[in-house]
Amino acid sequence: MSETSKPLIHDAENCRRKLAESERIIGEMVEELSSCYESLSAIFRYSAEQTRISDLKAFSQRLLTDLLQIIGADWFVLRLVPSGRDHLAVFAASEPAPELAPLKIPASLQNTDAVEAEAGAAQREVWFDLLHRSILPTRCPP
Repeated sequence: MSETSKPLIHDAENCRRKLAESERIIGEMVEELSSCYESLSAIFRYSAEQTRISDLKAFSQRLLTDLLQIIGADWFVLRLVPSGRDHLAVFAASEPAPELAPLKIPASLQNTDAVEAEAGAAQREVWFDLLHRSILPTRCPP
């Protein structure tokens, strides 16, 4: 192999590597765009249905089950505060959740052992995942 062909081979390999990386990025973007479209489509579909809701629990279950499949999640649980109560009760879940007891909303954030109770006490969103916050197995369906 001549000395003049080495830079050409190096350039061709570099181009192949850049092309493969670009194709991977485009593929990920297409997946994300598709997921966003499916999520928005479900939200708009269910928003149009909102005026005909007779059973909020069944409606919530259908909406969250659709979104579960769209986003590829493993499970979901929706807890709400019953009127006049101080705890979060399971309203809808991807799996039967009799083992998920109501979570008492603490008076202060120092006594909080569940992210749902913390969000209820603080009345704000609370980010959690395995990297940023400990998730106890008792809070997640098996």
